[in-house]
Amino acid sequence: MSGKIKLYIAETAHPTAKNEPWRNIDLDRLRKAAIKYDGEVFSVCNNPKKSDMILFSGDMGPHLEFVRISKLYRKYRNKCFVFSAEGKAIKFVRGLYASIEGKEYSEKLYRGGFYLIDEHIKAKEEVTNPKYLYSFVGSIDTSETRTKLLKLNRKDSPIVDVSGKVSEAWANYEDETEKKKLIDSYISSILNSKFVLCPRGYNCSSIRLFESMKLGRAPVIISDEWTSPIGPDWDSCSVRINERDILKIPVLLKERENEWKDLGESAKETWEKYFSDTGALETITKSCSDIAKYKSPSRCMNNLRCYYNSIRSGRFKYYIRTRINLYKEFKKLYL
Repeated sequence: MSGKIKLYIAETAHPTAKNEPWRNIDLDRLRKAAIKYDGEVFSVCNNPKKSDMILFSGDMGPHLEFVRISKLYRKYRNKCFVFSAEGKAIKFVRGLYASIEGKEYSEKLYRGGFYLIDEHIKAKEEVTNPKYLYSFVGSIDTSETRTKLLKLNRKDSPIVDVSGKVSEAWANYEDETEKKKLIDSYISSILNSKFVLCPRGYNCSSIRLFESMKLGRAPVIISDEWTSPIGPDWDSCSVRINERDILKIPVLLKERENEWKDLGESAKETWEKYFSDTGALETITKSCSDIAKYKSPSRCMNNLRCYYNSIRSGRFKYYIRTRINLYKEFKKLYL
């Protein structure tokens, strides 16, 4: 594609999205950012037929069902892409996925994606002298990798397990002030740390990685399978540690303690450039444009490849389970 890419941002065919606006938060943010965009990479196109690229975001279903059944996708499949935060999705559609394991990666079909960070994740004031070398606040029970973190708990580097507590509180708190306390406490733990541990959980990626970058702290990426987004110089803004070396983290980070400020500043600059709402659209568009250089596989061959990979990776049972759940919810069979 030469010149500015004509980008059409599409909503999915989700049956309840109009009555449940939270399902399309990412979509709404990207659309608002697109309107304000004045860069050179893309221009907003309001006609899908005349567009160079159609981008789906929002709630697309556990395996992109609500993209695949949409009229737009069926008509313009070869120029359709997704920006997905769904971790366990079978990747039926080309695009960016926040959690894509190394064995799934294909430069002809996918790119490593990321998460859009909530506007509430922001620093009210700068912490110039963090009191912790590293920290982690999150659910430990989501992976074996995280369970090992408990052995790293120290006075100057707290590991706080909130398994089940935050999600339960979030669901039950009607008072917004209580939710604000949870967010403020989480932000404080990051700002008071020189490094923020970002281990894999259920998925190979972690939203904490991008939250830390936004707050100006270097993420310590502990996920062997994670595929990083293309663009940033990750060595200049993060630390990557193999899962087998988790118990060495105190020593490894102590050796790099004097780098924390430079890494943190670079992390924030990188987030602004590549992953803020406006930067995100450039990153997404450039990545999808690279994928578009390759011929899209036929629908039949693509589906066969996806089903085969899901069986090989052990995810086919999850696929069947989600078929049942969708049928119970919408009284319709989605394949």
